[in-house]
Amino acid sequence: MACTLLTGGVTIACSPNIGGIKKAYITDFVNVENGFTEAAGVISAVAIDSGENYYEFEFNKNTSFYTESEANSIENGTNFKTQVITLVIPRREVAKRNVIRLLAQKRLSIIVKDQNGLNWVLGMTNGMDLTTNEGGSGTAKADMNGYTLTFTGEESEMASTVSDAILATLI
Repeated sequence: MACTLLTGGVTIACSPNIGGIKKAYITDFVNVENGFTEAAGVISAVAIDSGENYYEFEFNKNTSFYTESEANSIENGTNFKTQVITLVIPRREVAKRNVIRLLAQKRLSIIVKDQNGLNWVLGMTNGMDLTTNEGGSGTAKADMNGYTLTFTGEESEMASTVSDAILATLI
């Protein structure tokens, strides 16, 4: 495969930019495996199995985030991106425990809406796995009582965006 040539640079936008995520949506990866139509980082269609959808996961503001890091091996000529999502789910409850138990058994597809209003699909071709589930009661009354879930995936490309209109058909 021929390498794509650099054709432009990056400018800093004039508009506000804020960190964090607002929402996360999760489904079983098998529901959307090979179902994304994507070009240049923009998803134009998503085929999801009949009767299936993405489920919204709620969390308190300023607690949850995602990161992407790129690893390049000059010696081996390899390159991949590690995507990590951390969701902090408040209040320990049996219903939440049972959902988390199911998440740990499956490969997942996750869409996050960032604070800038963009929707990012993580685990698009290989899925995401729940790699860490930590939580507890806390010690003091102001401590967090809940779950901290960490999902990890490895992809050949950085996350792509999906419009609000397409997302609305998936939830």
